[in-house]
Amino acid sequence: MSGCANAALAQSTVAPAVEEANDPRNRSDGVTLGPIKVVPSADFHLDYDSNVYAEPNSASSDVTYGFSPQIEASYARQNLRFNTLASANVVRFGSLTRENYVAATIRSAAMWLMQAGTQVGVEAGFSRLAEDRGAVESRLDQTLGPRITNLLSGGLTYRRERGRLLVELAGRAEKFDNTAAVDNLRDFNVYGVTAKTGMRIAGATYLTATGFASFRDFRLPAPGTLANRDSVTYGFRGGIDLTSNPFLQGRVGVGLFRFDARSDTIPDHTGVSVDASLTYRPRRRTAIVLDAFRGDVATFRLGATARTDTFVGLTVQQVARHNLFGSLGAFWRETRYQGDTRQFRTSGGRAAIEYLVNRSIAVIGTAAYTQRRSDDPFSRFERFRAGITLRLTPQ
Repeated sequence: MSGCANAALAQSTVAPAVEEANDPRNRSDGVTLGPIKVVPSADFHLDYDSNVYAEPNSASSDVTYGFSPQIEASYARQNLRFNTLASANVVRFGSLTRENYVAATIRSAAMWLMQAGTQVGVEAGFSRLAEDRGAVESRLDQTLGPRITNLLSGGLTYRRERGRLLVELAGRAEKFDNTAAVDNLRDFNVYGVTAKTGMRIAGATYLTATGFASFRDFRLPAPGTLANRDSVTYGFRGGIDLTSNPFLQGRVGVGLFRFDARSDTIPDHTGVSVDASLTYRPRRRTAIVLDAFRGDVATFRLGATARTDTFVGLTVQQVARHNLFGSLGAFWRETRYQGDTRQFRTSGGRAAIEYLVNRSIAVIGTAAYTQRRSDDPFSRFERFRAGITLRLTPQ
């Protein structure tokens, strides 16, 4: 919700966590219509993929061409912030034309500053998502294009930060609807709530306790057994929040989660819950970002009843000069399923560089390598991707 006050296009794509990279003097001001600021942009990108289908052997490579228009409107006056973003991504493959797709997103968010230290936010959005063939549960049939999913979402937040106390409440609902009838088993709704309380221990540092719960409501029962696949996941985390420290910001929380299935045929289980996102700025032109997660996630794999992912990612963002930004990052992810002894470990790295020709033109280059290891030889792959993007942001 804090993004409501700032246009996303006023930030660097490659180094968004570095304050100097977000200097508005380097970016287009867009168009001002009374109290509303409108910032349009368009990306033209050319990309290479060494293993489009994430195959273990005989990989199929291809070149893709893409066009991504975007428009953002923001409003800020007194104690109200409002932001709307609409974007699309049209991708065409040079040879594997069955993989062509169009993705799109529109989302809006509003924040009301009720009084000093207290705010209420609301958001809603719709996305048309194209599946990444490198995902653990991606479609294996190469005669069909990537799986397309429509996502409808909404949320409400309340935050109060007064004196030594912090209170934060949030609720969210999401509806996943796959466009192909063959994927109806993957359709589900999820409803979640989070409650956090904290006590200030020093400066901008809070010692926090967070409780969370989510309910998953699948459209169809499990095939064959007709077992109910609905479930409730709940848990608790204790941690630290750093709210306004200029050098170190973010949160770290560790605790437990519990997965309770509605059907007696699906085993319940307990696991470690981790939620961490930290940004360290040792100097004005450098930012180091750590993201970590461990917990229960939605699963659609037949024969498995629940999925637990563990993820760790580290990225260094750097401003080389006022109009040249770079980033270098690495990640590791482990995926496990209840009732399935196989393990899936994915690791990789990504590098990017962004050069601002002027306030309206930017050139972005990217390169990424991904490797997955698994007990299942058919789930292993290596993949290299590289691309160049021309971004135009009219004044």
